[in-house]
Amino acid sequence: MEKQPYDDLQSLIADEKKAVIQQMFFDLWEEAYEQGIEAEVVAEILVEGSIRELVAKNGEDESSRILTDLGKLEEQGAFLPRITLQ
Repeated sequence: MEKQPYDDLQSLIADEKKAVIQQMFFDLWEEAYEQGIEAEVVAEILVEGSIRELVAKNGEDESSRILTDLGKLEEQGAFLPRITLQ
């Protein structure tokens, strides 16, 4: 089945949203670092807050599905640092 222009537009919009929030995340992370806040503290607050908001907005079942998907990514090594051999 051929992709429709609407599908491409929706993909572009989703990619742009991800890029914007990723930049916001990196900016926050950098600001916290500059303020002397440890990475573990930042991560704990962001993860816990994100899960609470996810459950509040989407309910437990949908949130559980999303968290399960994240667990699968972790199992696949998606969160490991990327090392480049020279």
